Amino acid sequence: SWNRAKKMMGDVGRFLTELKEIDATSIPQESIAKLQPILALPHFNFEAMESVSSAAANLCSWLVNVVRYNQIYQEVKPKMDSQKKASE
Repeated sequence: SWNRAKKMMGDVGRFLTELKEIDATSIPQESIAKLQPILALPHFNFEAMESVSSAAANLCSWLVNVVRYNQIYQEVKPKMDSQKKASE
């Protein structure tokens, strides 16, 4: 909920630390699946959010990029594992 989000972001230092500690390579796929409807919203992008709030725009951009990084990592990781195994 928005109230829960505001409470979570209330301590800016802690919130930023928690964001920095997120490992984009190990986000559960169930979480990624739950985010897909949000990411698909036409206004869920930096440009649209920036007209409302620069903080929201930057957080939106961060989320979009973390999810995209995770998707790419999930595609590349098996290839990296195969390459590592082949070179052993």
